[in-house]
Amino acid sequence: MNNALVIVAVIVYALMLIGIGFWALKAEGEKRRGWRGWAKYKYGLSLAVFCSAWTYFGSIGVASTNNLSFLPVYIGPMIFMPLIVLVLSKAIRIARLENISNLADFISSRYGKSVGLGIWVTLFFIIGIIPYIAIQIKAIGFCVELMLPGEGRSLFFKQNSELFAGIFLALFIIIFSTGRVSDSGQNKALIQVIAIETIVKLLAFITIGVFVLFFVFSGPTDLFQKVNAAFPDLLSTPYFSRETPFDWFVLNIISGLSIILLPRQFQVGVVENENPQHLRTALWVFPLYLFLINLFVFPIALGGSLLFKDTGVDPDTYILSIPLARDQPLLAMIAFLGGLSAATAMVMVETVALTTMLTNNIVLPLALRNKKIKENLSSKAARSVIWGRRLGILSIIAGGYVYDSFVASRFSLVSIGFISFAGVAQLAPALIGGMYWSVATKKAAYASFISGAFVWFYTLILPSFSEISEPVRQLVQHGPFGWELLRPVALFGMTDLSPVAHGAFWSLLLNVLVFIGVSLFTQKTAPEILQSALFVHVEKFSDFHGSETLWQGKIPLKELQQLLRNFLGVQRADALLQGYANRHGIGLYPNETADPRMVKFGERILSGVIGSASARIMIAYLAREEQVNVDEILNMVKESRQFIELNKQLRKQSVEISRAREALEKTNRQLTEMHDLKDEFLYTVTHELRTPLTSIRALSEILYDNPDLEEEQKQNFLQAISDETERLGHLITRVLNLERYESGRYKLNLYSFDLHDCITEVMRTAGPLAGEKHIHISIQNFRSQILVHADKDLLTQVIYNLVANAIKFARSEIVIHTFVNDNEAHVWVQDDGPGVPYDIQQAVFDKFFQVRNASLRKPEGSGLGLAITRKIIEMHQGKIWVESKPGSGATFKFSIPLP
Repeated sequence: MNNALVIVAVIVYALMLIGIGFWALKAEGEKRRGWRGWAKYKYGLSLAVFCSAWTYFGSIGVASTNNLSFLPVYIGPMIFMPLIVLVLSKAIRIARLENISNLADFISSRYGKSVGLGIWVTLFFIIGIIPYIAIQIKAIGFCVELMLPGEGRSLFFKQNSELFAGIFLALFIIIFSTGRVSDSGQNKALIQVIAIETIVKLLAFITIGVFVLFFVFSGPTDLFQKVNAAFPDLLSTPYFSRETPFDWFVLNIISGLSIILLPRQFQVGVVENENPQHLRTALWVFPLYLFLINLFVFPIALGGSLLFKDTGVDPDTYILSIPLARDQPLLAMIAFLGGLSAATAMVMVETVALTTMLTNNIVLPLALRNKKIKENLSSKAARSVIWGRRLGILSIIAGGYVYDSFVASRFSLVSIGFISFAGVAQLAPALIGGMYWSVATKKAAYASFISGAFVWFYTLILPSFSEISEPVRQLVQHGPFGWELLRPVALFGMTDLSPVAHGAFWSLLLNVLVFIGVSLFTQKTAPEILQSALFVHVEKFSDFHGSETLWQGKIPLKELQQLLRNFLGVQRADALLQGYANRHGIGLYPNETADPRMVKFGERILSGVIGSASARIMIAYLAREEQVNVDEILNMVKESRQFIELNKQLRKQSVEISRAREALEKTNRQLTEMHDLKDEFLYTVTHELRTPLTSIRALSEILYDNPDLEEEQKQNFLQAISDETERLGHLITRVLNLERYESGRYKLNLYSFDLHDCITEVMRTAGPLAGEKHIHISIQNFRSQILVHADKDLLTQVIYNLVANAIKFARSEIVIHTFVNDNEAHVWVQDDGPGVPYDIQQAVFDKFFQVRNASLRKPEGSGLGLAITRKIIEMHQGKIWVESKPGSGATFKFSIPLP
């Protein structure tokens, strides 16, 4: 391909990205509605910076030799994405509250804003990520070599393509990311560029995949048939032959952790987050992206293996080599730009994140220990930060180039990436544990981090130097001092795991054990107590920033204002201070002492520029802050918690009062109803009592006034008096029984018996009554025994009441059904009478039903039978109801639980 065309394409693409960045800044400044709607998708796509050159080139290389061994890198994040979102959500709240701008600052802030811990974490990240940077330089280097014809290059350029790639990346990042100092650590234009680049690399990858699968070959069937013919053993090889299930488990774990712990992922996932609600979109956008970009990895790998069999073409380059070999320069350019997007996006964000760590957690804290530097801060402070970051970018890119030149060439892209994954995973206990476990201490973070990092270096980094160092080779082969149990590649004789899984397992195991053990046996310092409470219980501090009460010293407002102006500029600093003062009702008087809340706000603003540790040093120096001891810290935290707890108690009491008011209103309604029911009850009882009493009185008067009545008539009258007296007694008994049931004074006589015994007894007493009315009673399923645990007398009364009620209304037939369903005994009493209207089916069980329905047919009875029946069933924890269609009879049903 023409050299000039490739160079022009690269320049045009770079200028296009820069233009997109400036357009993004302009659109953000104008706060366009459509742009804000795109923000949630932009955030989800920016997380796909995770898919770097490792994904674009290296996955194909692994798939061509190890089949599906590349998948744990993507399966882990997809599986753990819901948990990742929960952790990111909490981290975002903490970062906003503390104005944290990088991952090392986050960890440092959790453990009392420790300068030392921030330095060690930053150094570790730089060492762990340098191999990752080397991947991108290596990928861009061989892309350029493939795209430019050999005869058009000088020997010098051919041998130093990675060097030129590193220089290009460094200049690109410097121009794009160090134009100004942000007080929030955010760079919205950067995220916009990253989102666009993620789309470019996805479209490029899919384009080449479709080309290989459907144009180079005639679809999946054709591809697999030809591969099977050329490599008979390839497709029959088990997909997981190189890794055990435990390998996959470990690799999935460290891949999932990398979504939180890689500096670039923390940058885009936490620092650059504009709205926590965007996590909902990222929850599906990011996994979908991972699925799509891996869809054609295996087809491209198989196609490349077939096309370049025995040619010596590097499998990592198949995505470029295939279109070049098929004389498709346009497709080759698309693939090249996709790879360039993958590499530059990763390097851009990773380098910005590492540079921010380097300047905020190492350079500035160490420099500010010099009294002269602190005293001579001038308007050049912001420029010094910018130039410090530019030098940091050059240093990081240079480190990646050196690693690429001397070490990375011996490994595949994916093996280098997994080493970095295992490295950053060493911060998981300190970071994630610190967010959820208040007992964690700074000493535990130090100890676990150092122990885990040592094992990581010993098992994964050290063996990579065995080919260039004889002593290292001897140590790897035989262990230190000949102790083979301590061999870096087979600790304690564990030889079944892959090198990465082996190193990750032992380093994380020791890391977690040390973190827990040291935390349990060490005490937290005063700042740690405050910060641990804030991190673990951030939801309680969202509206109440407890640490604002910690300032014991004093600082003139004009000095605080000048300090912020030095770093942010006059306009930005004054606007921030004025806005905070207006929101909190604080007066701005330059010659007076600054309000403690304003001092804390100033520290938080500076934290976004120079890191929390450096900001703490600057504010403490200007404020001449007095030391705050542990007791004072505990008292302040206690007061904060008491304040928060008081608010919670007040809210709880308010809810309880509201509930009590509702309960009181409900009770009042019930009392009113009971008062009305009492009147109705008295009316019903007196009405029912008056009827037999009237009959008894009338019959008695007839006998008294007519002593000469015939003997037969006297006997009839006396029998009638006896019947009415018996009826009166039954009524009184029922009223008394109902009162006993409803008051709870009646104790059930529970024992086990066959339910059909009750039905047999009912048939013996109710059968003659039914016969008098020519009503036939039949029983279904009578032969099947149904054992219940109940009060037999009361259950017999229930069935009798239902049968007696049916006899009153039935025309010719009553059917009793018994069966068991859902561990309950069921009894149905069905008649062929006129039925019960739907609107009164609930009322028939009310003891005042006859009073409310005087227009209905009223057979002989007290109206209390069904009310008593319902109460007895309820006492047995059962249910009773009626089903009926007018004109089609009624079926009264009840059920009670089986023992």
